[in-house]
Amino acid sequence: MSSLVENLPTSLHSPPAKEQGTSFLKVAGRYQEILQVLIQYGFRDLLNLMKIEGVLKLTPKLFSEKTHQMAQKPLALRIRLALEELGPTFVKAGQILSSRRDLIDDDLYRELCRLHQNVAPVSWEEIHAQIEEQLGAPIEEVFSNIEIIPLASASIAQVHRATLRLGQIPVVIKVRRPGIRQVIQSDIDVMRHFARLLEKHVPSSRLYTPRALVEEFGRGLLRELDFEWEADQQKEFGRTFLNFENVIVPYVYEEFSSEGLLVLECVEGIRPDQPELLLRQGLLLPPIAEEMARLAFRMILIDGFFHADPHPGNMAIAKDGKIILYDFGWMGRYSENFREQLALGMHGLAHHDGGRLTEALLGMSLTGHVDELGVLQEDLALFSSEYLDGPLEEISLEEALNRLLEILRIHNLRMRPEFYLGIKALTQVELLARLLHPRINYVQLAEPYARAVIEKKFSIPELGKSLYWGGVELASLLKDLPLEMRNFFNRFKKGDMQIPICHKVDPEGFEPLRSTMNHIANRMATALISASFLITSGLLLHVNSTSNYINFHLLGIVCLGIGTFLAIRLHWSIWRRGGM
Repeated sequence: MSSLVENLPTSLHSPPAKEQGTSFLKVAGRYQEILQVLIQYGFRDLLNLMKIEGVLKLTPKLFSEKTHQMAQKPLALRIRLALEELGPTFVKAGQILSSRRDLIDDDLYRELCRLHQNVAPVSWEEIHAQIEEQLGAPIEEVFSNIEIIPLASASIAQVHRATLRLGQIPVVIKVRRPGIRQVIQSDIDVMRHFARLLEKHVPSSRLYTPRALVEEFGRGLLRELDFEWEADQQKEFGRTFLNFENVIVPYVYEEFSSEGLLVLECVEGIRPDQPELLLRQGLLLPPIAEEMARLAFRMILIDGFFHADPHPGNMAIAKDGKIILYDFGWMGRYSENFREQLALGMHGLAHHDGGRLTEALLGMSLTGHVDELGVLQEDLALFSSEYLDGPLEEISLEEALNRLLEILRIHNLRMRPEFYLGIKALTQVELLARLLHPRINYVQLAEPYARAVIEKKFSIPELGKSLYWGGVELASLLKDLPLEMRNFFNRFKKGDMQIPICHKVDPEGFEPLRSTMNHIANRMATALISASFLITSGLLLHVNSTSNYINFHLLGIVCLGIGTFLAIRLHWSIWRRGGM
C-alpha cells in the first residue's frame, strides 16, 4: 500500500474537498484495485489522458497478451465487463447510466442493460448476522423459518423467503449486504477523484459535467441504501394504485422493517419474459401485454409517479393475470407541467404532427429553444410518419426512440434528465410487450392517456383555476408595479443601474475570454503608443531651435521610425487574424 501512495503522481496526492468525504489516502487500496481492472480491460489510454502514468508502472504484470487481446474487443463490452468486476457500486452506476440515452450510444446501452443479472450471494452466516443486527433481536423471535438459499441476489441486497412467527404469514425479506454502505461511500470518493482528474486533463469531458454526474449518482445511490425510504415509496405507490385492480403492490410490514431490512408480503408470480410458463398457466398473452403498456402510461402520464426500473426481475404475473411489481428503490416523478408536455408529444406522435411534437420537446428541454426550428419540425414530422405507423411487429419502439434521440443530438437539443428516465421505463415495458404480443401498437395505446392529460388541462375547472390564479398574479403585479417603476427610474437617474453581461462558458472555462480581452487591450495599447510616437515625431521635426545637448530633428526621425514600426506591426497582426 505504501508503495502505491509513494509512486502516485503529484496530482493524485491532493485529497478531495472536505464536503466530499473520505480522503484519498483512506481509499488508496480501492483506488489501486480500480486502476488494475481498468488496465486489465484496456483503458490504459484513458488513464494516460488523466495523467495517471505513475500508477501504470506499478502493474507491469497486467500488460500481458490477455490484456492486449481484451483491448481488441468492442468498447461497450469492455465497459460492461469492467463494471461487473468492479463490484456493486459500479454495476449500479452502469444501470443508472443506461437511462441517460443522451450520454451513451446504442451499443453501450444494450451492454449496460445486461447488468441487471443476479450477482453472487453473500454467505448465510453474514446475512444471518445482518438480519439480527437490523431486527435488534434473535431471528427465531420474529421468524419461524427462513430459507438459506436466496430467492434473488442483487448488487445492494438479497432476498430470502421466510415465515413470520406471528400468524405464520409467508413473507420475503430484503436485507442489505453487510458493509455495502462503506464500500459504496469509498467507491463514490474514488469516482469523485476520477471525475476531477477527467475534467482537469480531458477538456472535452466538461461538456458532460462528470463531477455533477458523480454527485447526482452518489446522492441517489446512498438514498437507495435506505430501505425505510424505499418502504415509503412502496406504500405511496400502493395507495396510488389501490383502486387499480390489475396491479399488485406487496404489503410492507413496517414493524419488522428498518433502514437495512425490508419485510414484505410474499406475492409470487411468473416472470413476464417467460411466455411458455404463462401459457402453461392458462393465461392469454395479448391482454397481459396490453395491461402492462397501460400501466406504464398511467404511471407516467396520469400519476407522474412511476417505477423507473421495470425490468423482468422487478415484475411478475400472478395466476389471475394481475401484474406484480417489486423493488421500489428507483422511482421517477414528473411534475404536472412535464406530464402535459410529454402527453402533447405522444399525441403529436400518434397523429404525425411534427409541430406539436416539436413544441412538446422544446418544453421538456433544458434550453427551450433550437437554432433551426423549421428543420427540426420537418425532421420530426418525417420521423413520426416513418417509424410510428403500423403494428409493433413491423416497427420497434426502441429503434424509433433511438432515431428520435439521434435527431435531438443533431439539433443539439439537450433534454432534462427525467425525460430519459421515462424513456428507459417505457422501453423496458415495450420489450416485454413485444415478447408477449408482437402485433400490439404501443403508441396507439398511449394516445388515450395523452388525450386525457391534454383535455384535463383545457377542462372548464382547470381553465377556471388558471384564470383565478392568473388574476391573482396580475393583481399582485399591478399593485407592486408603480413602486417598482419609481424605484427603477430613481436608480436610473442616479446612475446606479447595473446591466449584467452574460458570457457562454466555453468547455475550456474562461481562458478563451481572457485571451480575447488580452488581444483587445494589447492592440489598443499598441495603437496609442504608435500614435504618440508619430505625433511626437511631427512636433520634433518642425522645431527650429537647436540645443547643445539635443538634436531635435534626429530625435524626431527616431520617434517616426518607432511609431511607423508599431503601426505596421499592428496592421500586420490584424491582417493575419482575418482583417478588421
